[in-house]
Order: sequence, then C-alpha cells, then structure tokens
Amino acid sequence: MKKINILKTIAVAGVFAVATSANAQVVLTKTLPPIGTTYELWANISLPDTTAVPDTGANITWDYSTITTTYNNDIIIRGLSEVPSSEQTAVPNAVYVEEQILPGAPNTDWLPRVFYQDNGDFLIEIGKKNFGTTAPVLGSDTVFEFNLPYQSSTLVNLGAAGGGSGNFEYAGYGTLIIGSDTYNNVAMFKKDFTIGSVNGSIFYFYTLTPHYHRLARISFYDGNVVAPGINYFKPTGATSAPPAAPSNLTVTPVNSMDLNWQDNSNDEDGFYIESTQDTIASNWIQIASVGADVTYYHHTGLNPGEDYFYRVRAYNSNGNSAYSNIAGATELATGIADFDNVFNALSVYPNPANDVVTITNLPNGSTLKILDVTGKVVYSSATTNEQTTTINTADFTNGIYLIRIDNNGKIANRKFVVNK
Repeated sequence: MKKINILKTIAVAGVFAVATSANAQVVLTKTLPPIGTTYELWANISLPDTTAVPDTGANITWDYSTITTTYNNDIIIRGLSEVPSSEQTAVPNAVYVEEQILPGAPNTDWLPRVFYQDNGDFLIEIGKKNFGTTAPVLGSDTVFEFNLPYQSSTLVNLGAAGGGSGNFEYAGYGTLIIGSDTYNNVAMFKKDFTIGSVNGSIFYFYTLTPHYHRLARISFYDGNVVAPGINYFKPTGATSAPPAAPSNLTVTPVNSMDLNWQDNSNDEDGFYIESTQDTIASNWIQIASVGADVTYYHHTGLNPGEDYFYRVRAYNSNGNSAYSNIAGATELATGIADFDNVFNALSVYPNPANDVVTITNLPNGSTLKILDVTGKVVYSSATTNEQTTTINTADFTNGIYLIRIDNNGKIANRKFVVNK
C-alpha cells in the first residue's frame, strides 16, 4: 500500500490552484485507519483575504503553502476495547474511536471521543462524547462514502461532526499543499449553499493512501474565505498496533460454505476464521487461517440441513484485530439422495415461477422451507399432511431459490427460479 507522500516545499507568494501533469483519478478505496494512527489538529488557521475559491476538476494543485499553522492538540485512533467499558456497552458496533488527547484532562475518562461504525461503503458516526462527559451521545450520521466515482451524480453527507452536514459532490482530485506539507492523491468534495442573500461553499480534502483520512476543511462566503480560515488534520504516524478489522463477511451455501470478506488493513499477516452453530461466544472455535490479502475461504465437511455461523479477524505481530460481522447460512447439501424413495414423485411447478409455486406429491408429515441463494430462510411451514401446497411468491425477488423438504429427518431439496 502506498504511503502518504509528505514533501517539504518552498513558500510562494499568494494562494492559488493550478493544473498539474496528469495523474490517475483518485479512487475512494475503502481502507479504514489502523488502530494507533495519530494526527494533529491545527484549527482555525488564518488565510489571506485574497485566498481564491479552490478550483474543481482533475489534476489540480491546491496551494496553501504561505499559511502559518497553529497547533491545537493530538488525536489518536483507538480500538473499542481501549475505551471505558461503559462506552463500549453504549456503542458496541463501533469499529474504531477517534480520541482527542488533552493534557489538562483529570483522567482519560474525560477525553472527547467520536465512535465510528463500518457500514459497507459508508462510514457512520454512531456516537460522540464531549470533554468532561461520561457517556456518548448516540446518533447515526454518515461521514464518508467509499468507492464513489469521480463526478458521480450521487451527493454525500460528510457528517455534522466536522461541520460538513449536507450534500457534497466529489468535485476534484490532485495535490494539496498546506504550509510545508504536500499530499498527493487527494480527493476534494464541494458543497454550495445559500444563507439569506449570501452564497457560500464548503470544501473538504481527503486522502485514501495509505488509509482514509480527512486532511482539511475550508469555507467561503460570496467568494471570500471565511474567518478564521482552514482546519488542518495533520498525519503524524501510527504506533505499532494490530491490523484493522475485516468487514462485510458473507456466507454462501454451495454443498459447503463459501466465505468472503473485505480486507481493511494493509499490515496484516493473515486472517483467522472461526465458526459456531449457535453464536454463543464460548462455543466459537477457530477452524482455519489464511494468509495476508486472502479474502476467501471454502468450508467443507458440514452436516446437511444444519446452521453454521462465522466471523473473521486479522492478525499481525502486534496482535489480533476486532472481529468482523457475524454471517451464517444453512448447509444446503443439494447432492443428498432422496431416502427410501419417499420423494420420488415430488413435483415443483411452474418453474420459473411468477406469483406462486406449487409442490405436489408431498409425503405426509413434511415440513417446508424456502431459502434464497444466501441461505436466508424466506418461507417456512408447519408440518402438513397435505400432498399439494401452493406458496405465494409475489414478494420474492427474481433469482434462484431452494425448497427444502424434511420428512421425519429425510431431506429432499428442489431448486426453482422466480422470474417476473
């Protein structure tokens, strides 16, 4: 993974934006900040009144090299297990915590913290604790969207926590210079707004290399920079720490279980895969490990018709990450033979189905389940002595489904397709 490129530059007169030689579009690849990452907050930096509104477009250089920065405090990325247990209980789904380091705090319980949840392509702020308070205020505020194409018509909420609440567009990419620091591969987001007769714009600058990081915010009213100017979040490094937790674990039953997950770290040595059949914490067992950058595992030798649940975590020499989400499915075992010929006359029609599917020649005392391709049960019935049953599929989405019939422990599986 490429490191942040921080170069010393020579200060020049004025603040301006110029086109640079062509570089590849900045892709908003999802890579969350590793636990232990640190940066400095340089808040309320003054800018000259002549500061120009940042240009939008490709391969732009946004040059703020003449500013004098003012250091406020340090910020560190922590794991949920590092904060007080009462906060862990309040926000159990947080994947990491952004903590301000304030030397004057009586103890670490007083420190301001922001709690973030990984929700697929969206990073969500789910809690915030101000200085001196003991419990986070809960909420749900999107702060970033990953994998968004440049100039996408989709507008993004960048979060009220940083003053960016509202719809922003991915409007530019290039190089950002702040003081003597230069950052390549920067994405710029822009939001226009009107307050009374005043037209304004807010600009956010992000880097995704080596991981997601908000670099700066700057605002303008009627083309004039808003005092006190710019907030700068200066990267300073990362302590030795376990890798970031994987996410988006999915399980697909295919006569076994296919596991896939998202790798959110660039420093793991590998992944541990754990399984259980009842999701009770004490019953989780490690079933396998795979190497770095591997995001797939095939689990075989399972019992037909039984439920299996999984979770994954990354590891390196500094320890283990937090766990991924839990995902599970029911072993389909579509190759199982029909026992004692009790299902020989079984029939499923129409196939493909539209609003209904009918099953005929059911043995007495059978129960039915219908599963989608992810293994989720979308229909189930009590024991029936009816030899024919018709099931309403009007609410089913188009796709492949599996009917599982259980007759006193004897299993039959029939596939059908919904195509409306």
